[in-house]
Amino acid sequence: MILYYLLLKNDLVWIFSGCTNQERARKVKIVVARQNTTHLMNASSTANDTNARVALLGSTGELVPLNGEREQRTFYSDVAGDSGRLVFSLKYDRPESIDDAVTAGAFKATLSLDAYITDNIQ
Repeated sequence: MILYYLLLKNDLVWIFSGCTNQERARKVKIVVARQNTTHLMNASSTANDTNARVALLGSTGELVPLNGEREQRTFYSDVAGDSGRLVFSLKYDRPESIDDAVTAGAFKATLSLDAYITDNIQ
């Protein structure tokens, strides 16, 4: 299985290809790594960086709490032929402190995940 992602405007698309056993019904499972906060936080801290946070939203627009329980960070997709995909949205959000205005600038963060493909996901 090959896993790659595309960032299209505000959509993050994880695509799986090269999946074997095409005659069997299979699913892809992604578990987003747990973080200390609900949002992606800017890992850079120069004068040219934004103080905004970035929310990861599921396919129906709900917040994926990055500090939530494993079930809240686990997603499934059917595999059609030799490929499957999961689509998320990214949304810039104001800082946690409602008194702080969002500043323009660069944003840098890391999002890790574990990906599985199987014909028997439990």
